[in-house]
Amino acid sequence: MPAGAQIAARSVHEPVDVSRLVVLVLLTQVVYWLAHVYAEMVGRRVETGRRPGWPAVQHLLLHVAASAGIGAGLVLLEVLVP
Repeated sequence: MPAGAQIAARSVHEPVDVSRLVVLVLLTQVVYWLAHVYAEMVGRRVETGRRPGWPAVQHLLLHVAASAGIGAGLVLLEVLVP
């Protein structure tokens, strides 16, 4: 069931705090973003046999943030638009 439908069904019995919902969605996206960056770093370490340096980590953070930003926007759109 899409998130929007779940929120609509629950809002019949209790009010939905939209600001809290937006914060929770954004925090969830940050956790997924950090997990993705960590997985990429581990993968690069396995491939190369060395730890990625700080410039490589910064590049990953920005690169993954750019692609995750689109996903976060779509999730927020699904939640906020009926």
